[in-house]
Amino acid sequence: AVRGRSREEVRAVIQSLSARHGDLHDYLAEEVVGRMPTELQDFLERCALLLVATPQLAAAAADVSVADARRLLDVTEEAGLLSRRGRTGQAGRLLHPLVRSFLEGRLLDTVGQDGIAQIHVRIAAAAEPNSWWLAGHHYAAAGRHADVARVLSGSLEAILGSGGAQAAVELIESSGLSDEGGWAQALTARSLLREGDIVRARDAASQSLRASTQGDPTIPLTVALATLMAVEYNAGEFAVAIGHAARLSNEASGTIYAAIAESIMVVA
Repeated sequence: AVRGRSREEVRAVIQSLSARHGDLHDYLAEEVVGRMPTELQDFLERCALLLVATPQLAAAAADVSVADARRLLDVTEEAGLLSRRGRTGQAGRLLHPLVRSFLEGRLLDTVGQDGIAQIHVRIAAAAEPNSWWLAGHHYAAAGRHADVARVLSGSLEAILGSGGAQAAVELIESSGLSDEGGWAQALTARSLLREGDIVRARDAASQSLRASTQGDPTIPLTVALATLMAVEYNAGEFAVAIGHAARLSNEASGTIYAAIAESIMVVA
């Protein structure tokens, strides 16, 4: 199909491939997945929902033990259907996209949308202790938007500390969540700051601080102050940033926030 074609033509051919119907579907159904044991086929159908196929997450998806999940993943890898790293950059094994598309279609026929949502919830619960992003993604896929908000607001400091604000904001937007809470405004401010939109970042950070001072339990005062301090410092408003830094140093004595605030006061 691609021999003798230009790069653009090759890309178009690849993008046109679908494992949901046609010859490719028939090949996967008859020659690849169809020849595997029923236990492995059922396992792979459920693992098709995973972004990262670790034994723990695969066990949650397929509702099997971690030992069984590890064994079945090894068999799948031997068959050449797994890569070693997922799109999130986390260690893990991921199904080939065309195989995943084929299996997702079969899973929909097998368990329906409600069954798929239940699998996403199991995966999210298993991912939650270690990855706010994976947990949020799977809760969102299940339509559990309140759980997306709970995970993101509860992981606020970890998200900001790892530079994950933009990914978190994308989850907020894709889930249709309100961004009016103090925690969401802090994430929005950091994301906008990274984009260089100082005016909107300042507005979001100010709203976050206002929410904190008015008793919003989702946004610690230290986080709100640190966010607004960072925005003002990057805007070149050093005197304003120092004012926020002094307040932060006083509020967060002995913590990493105090150390950051004191460094701002020295540099600015």
